[in-house]
Amino acid sequence: MNEAEFYAYHIVTRKKMHIGQMIPFNKNQHNT
Repeated sequence: MNEAEFYAYHIVTRKKMHIGQMIPFNKNQHNT
């Protein structure tokens, strides 16, 4: 795996993690 592939993979992983964290966070806000 070269640098460009690793960089692209890292960005995609960060976006997926960010979305996954926001969904339950928004649900918790609605419940409060």
